[in-house]
Formats: sequence, structure tokens, C-alpha cells
Amino acid sequence: MDQAYQCKICLRDFRGKNALIEHLRTEHEVLEIVSYAATTMIIEQERDRIAREYYRQLEHIKKELRGES
Repeated sequence: MDQAYQCKICLRDFRGKNALIEHLRTEHEVLEIVSYAATTMIIEQERDRIAREYYRQLEHIKKELRGES
């Protein structure tokens, strides 16, 4: 059974990976795809940076609660 995929550029749904790949190849310009990928990578890096900061703050709070400050 094919898994459902979605083109995140135009939000169309596809029944399988091959259908999505064919759609990207024929319906979107390479620059459009690369731009989407770069934007996604930047967003993920920012998300990871924020998560690391929250983790650092949590560890600091745990140390304070244990009296290790």
C-alpha cells in the first residue's frame, strides 16, 4: 500500500513517493525546490537552537533544586 505524501510547496497530496518526485520534477522549478529546502533547513536550525537553550535552562533549574548552584 502506498503511503500518502504531500508537496510542501503547493500542498497537493500524492499516493506515493514516486508520484511526488514526478510532480516535483515536472511542476516545480529547481530554484523553487532548493529555496524551500534551504528555508526548511534554516527553520530546523532555529528550532534546534531554541531546544538546546530550553534544555540548558532546564538543567540549570534541576541543579538549583538539588542545591548544586
